[in-house]
Amino acid sequence: MAIELGNVVFTEPVALSCWSARNVAGVFAVLAPDPEGRPQPFRVLYFGASGNLAAPGLICTHPAYPSWIKQAGSVFRLHLSVYAMPLSTLAERSAVEASLVQRYKPPCNEAAPLVPPEVLIGARSSSASNYSLFTVSPAVPRRTQPYVSSLSRARDSADSLPFPAEKRSPKDQ
Repeated sequence: MAIELGNVVFTEPVALSCWSARNVAGVFAVLAPDPEGRPQPFRVLYFGASGNLAAPGLICTHPAYPSWIKQAGSVFRLHLSVYAMPLSTLAERSAVEASLVQRYKPPCNEAAPLVPPEVLIGARSSSASNYSLFTVSPAVPRRTQPYVSSLSRARDSADSLPFPAEKRSPKDQ
């Protein structure tokens, strides 16, 4: 069952503990259950946008995360809903986010700056902004370099193998 927020159809709200994101750009809504809410049993705590909703740390390391928990009463009451915008630009996602924030006035968006986050990380003092932005680039696995180094060391020391050269493969010679 989808949820409509400001004429935008979001996915069905999913508990944060069960949420797994697709690698797609879009706008996300952080919600908390509201049994008195009409017509929907959720209240909006925060709207955000990202070029990659599966970016590591997008949710749990977000600067507004503590205020989401405070507003919801518990981390177990946090829910997420997504409006996927696969081929959108940063400006398009920001415009949707800004219109939703303006309409719903979520309590946690007022505490955090309205910036078009790819991934927001902790506060930094600067004259331009209170927050530092960075985009997540594809990471190389950490073991790649040490593993390659250990392979080349093993290949270089092939002459010190305990068995005769004729039993080695042609690659080792």
